[in-house]
Amino acid sequence: MKKKIGRPDLLVFFTGTVSHKMVISASQEAKRNSIPIAHIHTSSASALESLLAEKFGKL
Repeated sequence: MKKKIGRPDLLVFFTGTVSHKMVISASQEAKRNSIPIAHIHTSSASALESLLAEKFGKL
């Protein structure tokens, strides 16, 4: 998992579309590397856009 995550500014989980095991594994790796985590319960583009605007300002 470590090689796949890399060093992103933010790790976004679409919790409605990924497995619980994947979320736990990726969350543990993100915490070890001080990578911020965000959870979105829907996988819509507008939900992602809203999250990114909230975290990083107007897109």
